[in-house]
Amino acid sequence: MIITYTPMEVNHVKSAVAFFIGLREEGATVSFTQLGTEALALESLLDHQNHYFIALEGNEVIGMLRARQGTGNQDHAALLTIGIAVSKRGKGHTSGLIDYAMEQIKARGISLARAYVYSDNRASIATVLSAGFTLSGCVYQHHRDLETGEMVDDLIFHRELS
Repeated sequence: MIITYTPMEVNHVKSAVAFFIGLREEGATVSFTQLGTEALALESLLDHQNHYFIALEGNEVIGMLRARQGTGNQDHAALLTIGIAVSKRGKGHTSGLIDYAMEQIKARGISLARAYVYSDNRASIATVLSAGFTLSGCVYQHHRDLETGEMVDDLIFHRELS
């Protein structure tokens, strides 16, 4: 089936909530898994700092990118959160969604995108690097992996949109 990319609208909320719940059940650590109710998803969607873009397969949300725009003297930048349904990973949909969203937020006046990725998430690191992001720092030993006992860094990536 064909995948389309579009800004998220209110009529996508039910499918988005199902997507969030699926990510949470999988154990994904992406922050918007907390939006597992329609009320929370609508509240976040209506927050003017959040710019949501989705990947749709038919009417089903299979991926989402949130660009949370800064305020005041930080309004030139957005912090990205990205998630793709487990069954759709490795098929280029994340890169397609990132490319689409970068065009959209640039048109909205945002000139810098940032993404934080845990150092043990090799697939996401490869994705953001292939999407033109540059490693620009890290939060050293951000947390301990409870299963392995290893310390995990939070890597900071950025991409200029000008």
